[in-house]
Amino acid sequence: MKTRQNRKIAIFALIVAICATTVAYAVLQTTLNISGTVTKQGGTWDIHFTNVSTVTKTGEAIMNAPSINAAGTTLTFNATLVKPLDSATFTVDVVNEGSIDAMLSEILKTGLTTVQEEYVIYTVTYSDGEEILAKDALPSGKQDQLLVSVKYKDDITADDLPSENQSIVLNLSTDYVQDDGTST
Repeated sequence: MKTRQNRKIAIFALIVAICATTVAYAVLQTTLNISGTVTKQGGTWDIHFTNVSTVTKTGEAIMNAPSINAAGTTLTFNATLVKPLDSATFTVDVVNEGSIDAMLSEILKTGLTTVQEEYVIYTVTYSDGEEILAKDALPSGKQDQLLVSVKYKDDITADDLPSENQSIVLNLSTDYVQDDGTST
């Protein structure tokens, strides 16, 4: 019985010691406050399309001058390809007139239906033919020239062609984000 009582006393003493240690820690605890001042410099974000070149056409292709929306962020053009080997191309500049370095997040080319994709090729590259990739850098004050092309595929046959001329409305837009240091 004495062992049991000694054990209870030991447990009680242990609980008292833990409580005393906790109280002592709380008394000795210190809160540190850090304060400072951050100044944010003004920055501007202004990336847009400009300077659409004259359209170059081959064969009997028809294309009106491409247009850029008022914000400068969407490029629209209409093309009619009449027969195989017809094509239309033009260049457009994408300009960073803001004060913040940017990088390409995504390029969106829309307008071709699934059926039209079987016989028409719609490409957008840099003017030197280099592929446009996500994370391509566009530093502040710089510009890139894009080459836009729409043409019939080279390997199509008469059976692949539509029975009537088709007007194709294509859109091009780019999604730039602030360069986070991982751009190429």
